[in-house]
Order: sequence, then C-alpha cells, then structure tokens
Amino acid sequence: MSHGSRPRTSSANDRRQRPRRYRELECVKLRRDLPEYGLKCGEEGTIVHTFETADAYLVEFVNPEDGSTRAELEVTPDDIAPASARRAAPGSK
Repeated sequence: MSHGSRPRTSSANDRRQRPRRYRELECVKLRRDLPEYGLKCGEEGTIVHTFETADAYLVEFVNPEDGSTRAELEVTPDDIAPASARRAAPGSK
C-alpha cells in the first residue's frame, strides 16, 4: 500500500473552523481598532443586516450618551466577536 492511498486523517492544523454566523439584532464587539471610523477594539455594536451571499454584516455603533448613530459599516466575522452580557439600561438595576 502506498502512502498516497491511505485515508487522510485530520489534525488540529488541518481542520478549519467555520466562522460563527451571527443573527440580526445580535450584539457584537470589535476585535480591532477601526480608526477611520473613530472606533476602538472592544466597542460594542448591533448587527442590523446579514449578507447571505457574502460573509459580512452591517453593524451599527451608537453613541451611548444620546443613542445617535456613530457609525454603520460592513464588517467580516474576523472583525467581530460576540459581546459579553448585555449592559443594563440606564436607571435599571
């Protein structure tokens, strides 16, 4: 039996994990700075649209003081991570 006919076994290096799919209205945080938009790593935003034909999302980042939109931009799964527990609304306990 030649080496070429052996079944290939996968290793951790061979397996490519598929990027996580996010849903609309899911909270995410940035994995890197986006200085051209005034955004820093760790800032949280909300997915407002998922693109089915491309591995990308439209994410809105708001000003926490007044709720106005700071930036709305297209990002890839490499740019974002799931946000931690939701922050409490102002005035709630």
